[in-house]
Amino acid sequence: PCEGVKTMINEKLRLTIAIVLVSAAAVLFLQNRGSEGQSTPDTLDARTRGPENAPIQIVEFIDFECAQCAEGAALIREFTTRYSDQVRVRVYYFPIPTHQHGMTAAIAVECAAQQGAFWPMHDRLLQQQDSWTQAENVDTLLREYAQELGLDPQRFLSCLQNKQTRIGIEQERQWGRQSGVRSTPSYVINGETVVGPHSLRRVLQRLERELLLDSGEDQG
Repeated sequence: PCEGVKTMINEKLRLTIAIVLVSAAAVLFLQNRGSEGQSTPDTLDARTRGPENAPIQIVEFIDFECAQCAEGAALIREFTTRYSDQVRVRVYYFPIPTHQHGMTAAIAVECAAQQGAFWPMHDRLLQQQDSWTQAENVDTLLREYAQELGLDPQRFLSCLQNKQTRIGIEQERQWGRQSGVRSTPSYVINGETVVGPHSLRRVLQRLERELLLDSGEDQG
């Protein structure tokens, strides 16, 4: 019993530390971005969903052209659908320079986020990677996606053409590198670094077992 109490206390402490680290990192990033003259509206809240004090805190670094990012996003979507009140997810842009359309896609998602449509555009690009990554005119297709999502076309286009949008995303990528991110998809889950969808799947399976155990629904 004592060991069980100790474990529970350690888990609560780890969660508290994870929440504090995620919040502190976000504040630090915004301060650094602001100090460098970035004027793009802050969309971190739009890129975050789930209860602030959820027991599972996921920070994701993503490149929308990355096939493994699409795989990882599907795993997180499935997990958060089942445990929506237990998970908080926050997404940071990390376009890989060698990906031809990675930055273009990140800009499009950011412009959608500025109109409150981060998650719909996020899902659209990841679920339809095979379409837009092979398109002859990616910019035109991305604008079509924005129109289908009901976004203001002029505001969206203005954001696409605003150099500050690209600068903000590049600063976010550099911040990710300074934080130790080297590839996508990369995650920080309750303070634990996780790289790639296969490792993500194992961690989510472990967390699911813990949630079921805590709720008394463990069937094992």
